[in-house]
Amino acid sequence: MASITNNQSKEDDEQYSELQGRQIIGNNHDLTTQIILHLPSNSIFNLKLTSKLWLSISHDHLFIKTHALRHPRRLSGVFLRYVAQPQASSHAYVASKSNDNTTPVPFVAAQNSLGLNIVQSCNGLLLCSCSDIEYYVCNPMTMQRKQVPLPKGVRPGGYFGLNLAFDPRLSPFYKIVCVSKLFGHRSRFQLEVYSSETGQWKSVGDPFIETDVLHFKQGVFCKGVIHWLKTTSSCLYFDVNNECLRSTPEPPLGKQCASYSHEFFGQSNDHLYFVVKRHLPNFTLLQMKDDYSGWFVKNVVNLDVLAETFPIMARNLDRTPRFLLLYECNVLCIEESESGSDIDGDDLELVLSMPGKIVRFNPRTNASREFGELVRQPYNASSWYKDFLAYEYFETICPV
Repeated sequence: MASITNNQSKEDDEQYSELQGRQIIGNNHDLTTQIILHLPSNSIFNLKLTSKLWLSISHDHLFIKTHALRHPRRLSGVFLRYVAQPQASSHAYVASKSNDNTTPVPFVAAQNSLGLNIVQSCNGLLLCSCSDIEYYVCNPMTMQRKQVPLPKGVRPGGYFGLNLAFDPRLSPFYKIVCVSKLFGHRSRFQLEVYSSETGQWKSVGDPFIETDVLHFKQGVFCKGVIHWLKTTSSCLYFDVNNECLRSTPEPPLGKQCASYSHEFFGQSNDHLYFVVKRHLPNFTLLQMKDDYSGWFVKNVVNLDVLAETFPIMARNLDRTPRFLLLYECNVLCIEESESGSDIDGDDLELVLSMPGKIVRFNPRTNASREFGELVRQPYNASSWYKDFLAYEYFETICPV
């Protein structure tokens, strides 16, 4: 009897010691911070409700920045906005097969029920609008949504563009750059910047003149700079932190520029990319030099190789005039590894849409694989996702 009592007492002591150890760890701010830093964003979001300490740490600005620096950005998936019926908000989400995290299905359902359209994506945050009157910044992972007022001089329905600037590796705060055409002036524009840190808009510099047509609603944020594409294929860019406006050289399209069409303009891993296509069988992938002195050819993408694996992208070639021959395939986004281990670009992949599929394609190795399962399709299995606008999704714990 005494032996049983002693064993029970020993077990109780061990359980108490283990519980005491957990409490010590759980109440140690520095140790808990180091543990949480190793967790992915979605785990931190799910676990921050377990204790006040974890919640406090996850909202700390230095922690958010350090966590972003330790965890390379990985494309979780793409949001697709159906634009064939622009009066009806209709979003879908396609998760990357290489990503094991939970897909933001509740966010998609909320977007559709509220009638909000995604306007831009930037490193995990989304800029959304309701009938171009109300604008919101959203975090799909946390389901947070914050309305951002328009600048005082900007009228709903007027000519203006809002562009999201956010990099959690530099700051947990985001900025929104507004470019608006001055009333009564054909070619005069004003820049204004909103900061989530202050919650205020401010005008930047004097109005500037731009006679070329600029896509101010389709800015690309890369390395602290927002880039806008001109009809001449050159770019105007705005350095958000230094608040200065400059131009970039045109891509080297040569004398046959008229026979090219703009296929994609975006960024990955702090590199600016421009994709053009002529006729079969190639895309040309151009990359901006780091010093902005010009563009260079990163890859010539041979689509014949891809068509051998996915023949559906060539389903209409025999019914198309020879001078219009194009594969049913378009670039949704580009994903480049942040590891920096491959100078030759073996880690760069194009995410492409084609009838009924979204695939990854490595233009250097010619390797291809399906990107992920299609959550919804508007027509049938042969539908082409060119009817959608695509927005990249990266997980982030940053509040809005």
